[in-house]
Amino acid sequence: MFGVLEDTQINDLILKKKYLPENFWNIKPIFINRYDRHNFPITADDGTEFVIMYRQSKEDFYDFTMGLGYIKPDLVRPFLLKRYNGKHEHTNHDPDGRDVTFEDLHIHTATKKYQLIGPREEHFAEVTDRYSDIFGARDCLIQDCGFYQTQKNLANWSD
Repeated sequence: MFGVLEDTQINDLILKKKYLPENFWNIKPIFINRYDRHNFPITADDGTEFVIMYRQSKEDFYDFTMGLGYIKPDLVRPFLLKRYNGKHEHTNHDPDGRDVTFEDLHIHTATKKYQLIGPREEHFAEVTDRYSDIFGARDCLIQDCGFYQTQKNLANWSD
């Protein structure tokens, strides 16, 4: 398969040093198909391009996602490195038939395995108790994914 990333490459991209622009905290989502949405481009110091993806249902408090995508040159869509999801049913599919299903808050992480078996590179997920809403998911994404902030940025952070 062309362009498959190794797990070490995925981890390096997740942890690559990224700065949040000050205007990140002033995101004005756009309402599309029952969801507030916003994609926010981020460029690392070395020129690597990423996008933070935000989606929150207007109808269901637990239907949300905060994600980090890598702008991979051989893809027409962002390669999803991490996704922090709300509470809904999810199944980790296993080619050996040992599927695992749960219904809870969960974090998706891209893996080489899921690039090869599909349906998406970040399909694998683990249950979490680290957040309970979109704001907590945002905090986890910032903490886990190599983002650095100035004190001025932190002062602008409001829920």
